[in-house]
Amino acid sequence: MAPPFCTRGRNYWETDCGNYRAALVYFCTFYVIITYIVLNLLVGQYSSLHAHCRHALLTNDQVESRLNLKLKVKIAHYVVLYGYSL
Repeated sequence: MAPPFCTRGRNYWETDCGNYRAALVYFCTFYVIITYIVLNLLVGQYSSLHAHCRHALLTNDQVESRLNLKLKVKIAHYVVLYGYSL
């Protein structure tokens, strides 16, 4: 937004014009994060639904072993990052 549709102030807290760059960064970041989350949910749902089929790409055991591996990697990452032993 720009004047005359908003009022300018001496600092950020006294204006209602907004910040174009901050809004753009926020939108792009939000879009990328939400896209990543939804894509992961879609792939996870597809894998779990098709694990019951005879011609499935992944069996239940494979899905479970990959989830266990993911958990181990997250724990190891947490230990390395923060130096805590779980």
